[in-house]
Amino acid sequence: MLSKDNKKSIRKTLEQRRGEYAYYVIKEVADLNDKQLEEKYASLVKKAPVMILSNGLLQTLAFLLAKAETSPEKANQILSRVNEYPPRFIEKLGNDKDEHLLLYLHIVYWLRENVDRNIDVKTLLSQDYSKVLWATKEAIALLNWMRRFAVAMLKEEGKENEGSS
Repeated sequence: MLSKDNKKSIRKTLEQRRGEYAYYVIKEVADLNDKQLEEKYASLVKKAPVMILSNGLLQTLAFLLAKAETSPEKANQILSRVNEYPPRFIEKLGNDKDEHLLLYLHIVYWLRENVDRNIDVKTLLSQDYSKVLWATKEAIALLNWMRRFAVAMLKEEGKENEGSS
């Protein structure tokens, strides 16, 4: 059994991994220098934890796919082509740089690495409650990090004008 100190260090290590991953995925969006995508993505990242708490992880992921007009199969094909760390999603998308699809990929990739290698919208339907709860908590914890980095690194609508009033 782990001592209290070991539990803290494991949790801290997981927090550090979440933070590192969140930094890389937000930096990938920032490096595009696409103001419109940055604004939309930052807004979506800020709203996503509330969407998960209100509607559930499965419905939120389904919403992201629906807004991106992408099938779970197409998203899984993109995820299967990501085999490097830090992951590079944008180059796999080609011209299909949609903020909803990008956030879906960012969340599901993290869940596959940290909860279950096979997680996606379809497999979550058949999971037991404890695994769905674990995935939900993990997604929210990741999004909290992503939100912090999005505020710091991405252009947001009206952000440039805040200091001038």
